[in-house]
Amino acid sequence: MPILDPNPVHHLHGHGHQTFYHQEHIPEQAGKMQLTLILPNGIPSVISVNANTPMMDLLVQAASLNKLNPSSYSLVVLDSNQHIIHFKANQTVGQIVQNCQLPQINGSTTISLLPKEATRTYSPAKPKTQPFEITVRLQVNLPDGQKIILRIDPNLPLYEIKEQICKQKKYTDTNRYTLRIPTKPDQRLLLGLSLAEYKTNELTLVHLKNGK
Repeated sequence: MPILDPNPVHHLHGHGHQTFYHQEHIPEQAGKMQLTLILPNGIPSVISVNANTPMMDLLVQAASLNKLNPSSYSLVVLDSNQHIIHFKANQTVGQIVQNCQLPQINGSTTISLLPKEATRTYSPAKPKTQPFEITVRLQVNLPDGQKIILRIDPNLPLYEIKEQICKQKKYTDTNRYTLRIPTKPDQRLLLGLSLAEYKTNELTLVHLKNGK
């Protein structure tokens, strides 16, 4: 199912762990708000948008700002449980943010801009039937040659893992860092995807020079 659907909707639906919201009975939100947009290369970009901006317009604006073709990309919104939130193209940013518990970076609501082929293969986290949280051992290779070991929920998106690493190591400018798989150091990762989806238990934290 596409993340953005241009057709109108008249009912509120919930199906499994795919949550559907629509604009009926939801008040319009006025004023500017900050969003952290996770770009396809995994780098967060803070943008200021009007809360009444439709999600389709946000997609076009975000793609244009980054010199991308909007027809080849989708906005992906995950709630705090890493479930995909499906929405209509004419819903506003304010409506989505108001009604969903969205992940945040430094107090700014997070939305990912991903290639459409990635959104088609994206599968949200399955519900946990265990009474405890499953974690995996993750080895992280740091820029200074050191290594650290973390216990991580494998369904966390990589940008959250990166934030945890930077916070632990007191790297203040997290935008200057990204994650790579050690065996594929030149491959850019989509930080909106999870550790489980990349099927790895080792990552390298890379310090970006000149934004590359």
